[in-house]
Amino acid sequence: MSRKIRELAIPKYKKDWPGRTLLMKEDCPLTHWRAGKPGQPSLLTAGEVVTLERFLSREEARMSGWSELYRWTDEGQRVIKLSWSCPHCAHTHEDFIPESFIRQKKALFVEVIETDEEQEA
Repeated sequence: MSRKIRELAIPKYKKDWPGRTLLMKEDCPLTHWRAGKPGQPSLLTAGEVVTLERFLSREEARMSGWSELYRWTDEGQRVIKLSWSCPHCAHTHEDFIPESFIRQKKALFVEVIETDEEQEA
């Protein structure tokens, strides 16, 4: 399924960020423990369209068990929780990125204009 998307400006107020759509321009930097193996790359890759769910509190990030999350908070960054529908298994997955991904344009605010399915309907 291809999507037509339009890049949007970063919302002025962070309170307006949750619920917005992002286009990942780089892979998620987190590593995961899957199939008994540590250090596996995130399933969230460049090109995925995701939903910005919310910011994690500093305490949530520290208690998460991911060293990357509490390192980001130690650097003074906020941690952003994302969700997306996986194209491989059709389940909704969640992952996290640092707020710097937005400023560095590694994740862009976008609007999905239409999809192939909508044109056929």
